[in-house]
Amino acid sequence: MKSSNSLIWISIIVILFINCSSNKNLVGQYYGSIQIMNLLGDSSFSYIETYDINSRTSSGMWKLVNDNTIVLNSYLNIESLPLVVIEKSSKEQNTTKLSYEFTLNPLDNIDEEDIKLYSILINDQILIHFDQNLNTIVNTSDTIRKFQIFIHPNNIIFTNINETLSTSLYYVQNVKANNFSITIPFSISTIVYESINSDTLILKNKMLYWNSRGIWLEKR
Repeated sequence: MKSSNSLIWISIIVILFINCSSNKNLVGQYYGSIQIMNLLGDSSFSYIETYDINSRTSSGMWKLVNDNTIVLNSYLNIESLPLVVIEKSSKEQNTTKLSYEFTLNPLDNIDEEDIKLYSILINDQILIHFDQNLNTIVNTSDTIRKFQIFIHPNNIIFTNINETLSTSLYYVQNVKANNFSITIPFSISTIVYESINSDTLILKNKMLYWNSRGIWLEKR
């Protein structure tokens, strides 16, 4: 029995050693025509695509799923940005017509001209735009149960950007709330952030082939 247990532990140690060695061999910088992929030893990665005016960037975690396949996942999903909401009940509601006020708090390091439009989708049905003061009032006969914010960057100022970014779906906690103060942890870099979700890279010699983009990255 002791002999069998020893063999199991030796096998596990050998497998772990092989995996660690494989990961170390992959660590480094890989270059394409305008791309740089940096695979770090702590299983994180950074990525940049450089254009004439601005660059697109990403960062996240990578893992080796077999001998020649790497899977990438970004830290941030631009289609499900986090948001912080403060709910308040400011007045008694009319039972036949409900009034709700939404206020977006100014974003850090974002100028007014950087964003073309903010909008809010309510109950998956009603789409309304915020005014210049980042405020909107919604009158409806239905109770608001959930909403989602959409951000539209100004594509005249920026190039190679995300045309639309959206927050995660927010579910109202207090059914009596009719005033919502919304903060989105968001910076100018999010506009050019590249969300990479479960993308695979195939290792061939000292090169990586990015399946979904059809590009080669060479280690240097």
